[in-house]
Amino acid sequence: MLGGYRWMGLGVSLMCFSPLTACQPAPPPPPPQTTIVAPPPPAVMGDADYDRMKQMYTTANPNALVGRVEAVLPDEQRAAIGGLPTDQFRVGDVLSIIDADQKTVADATVVAVDSTLVYVEFMSPTLGGGRAPIKGDVAIRAMKPDR
Repeated sequence: MLGGYRWMGLGVSLMCFSPLTACQPAPPPPPPQTTIVAPPPPAVMGDADYDRMKQMYTTANPNALVGRVEAVLPDEQRAAIGGLPTDQFRVGDVLSIIDADQKTVADATVVAVDSTLVYVEFMSPTLGGGRAPIKGDVAIRAMKPDR
């Protein structure tokens, strides 16, 4: 009869421990796969659109000077602006750089001038996830500086 009690004790022990092992919470599911989608490249203004925008700005403000971004060094926050009368620019003059949607991309300060290009250092807007200027953006000096 003693053997029967041993089996009963084993059965009671298994009943006590089986809920602890069988009812463990399931491991959490793996995190969902995320796909990072790069934003579309910025629209580059065509020559006809640039000519229309330049005409619009200079008609609205005869003192405005409008040129185009010719080259950019984004890591150095520098750009070269062409299509401007370079003899009318001095170091320290301020320009705005806008995109094809006429949104401000950056504010820029002239750091050098040669016979064909105006070189600027730019500061991109910090709000709205701005971007650095790109070749083809438009640079505008709206007012002639007091000299």
